[in-house]
Amino acid sequence: MPESIEKLEDIQKKITELDDNDLYGLRQLDTEFHGIIADNHYNDAAATIWRRFRTALMVHASRLRISPTRKLTIIEEHEALLQAFRDNDPVRAREVITKHVSGSFSKCAPTASTTASCLVSAFGGSDLG
Repeated sequence: MPESIEKLEDIQKKITELDDNDLYGLRQLDTEFHGIIADNHYNDAAATIWRRFRTALMVHASRLRISPTRKLTIIEEHEALLQAFRDNDPVRAREVITKHVSGSFSKCAPTASTTASCLVSAFGGSDLG
């Protein structure tokens, strides 16, 4: 788990350093960030569901601009998630993940909150290993 947290921190640093106009870079790094979490999740089925949702999100959101405000929110939520992992606090991690996923889906679909809730429920929490 510490190695995974270090990888996440490295990716997070790259995200914070990205130019606000580098949407492709942000989406790639964000996918990598969440991929590490999914790869380390105890529930392989949940990780597979995440990959499918992520693919759908990328398809539907690829035309959408990520505002500097949304980028800042992503960074803040990633930081909160990293802190929950460092603290080994699954309750806090689940809260952060729910908020983070809801924010992402709300930019794409009117039924986003339901979709986000289903995704978070599938993960059943947030264990990183």
